[in-house]
Amino acid sequence: MNDEQWQETIGRIQDTFKVLDHEVTRGDEVSGDTERIEFETPQGKMKLERISKPRVVGKSTIGSKRIGGSVSVRYQYSSTDKISTVRAYRWDDQVGEWKEISAKDRTGPYG
Repeated sequence: MNDEQWQETIGRIQDTFKVLDHEVTRGDEVSGDTERIEFETPQGKMKLERISKPRVVGKSTIGSKRIGGSVSVRYQYSSTDKISTVRAYRWDDQVGEWKEISAKDRTGPYG
C-alpha cells in the first residue's frame, strides 16, 4: 500500500468511525516508521498498523572458517525505495488483547 492509498484509508476511517487513538512513531533506518490507528466499529474495536522501512538492497556475510569463529551479517538499505506492511487487528474482549485478522479468517459472502 503506497502513501496515497494509506492516507485515503485513514481519511475514510476518520470520516466513518469514532477514532480512539492515532499515533505515528518514527524509528531508525532498520526498524522504520510505524503508524497505528484504533477505531470503534459496529463489530467492535479495530486497529490498523502500517510499518514502512527501507528496502534491503544487499547483504554481506562476514565470518571465518575457524572452529568457534563468529559470523556477522551486514545489510545495505535503499535510500529512496521503501516497503510497507499493513496489519489489521480486532480487540478480543474475552482474552483482553489484540488478535490479528488474516485473509483466512474472513467471513462473509465471499470468504
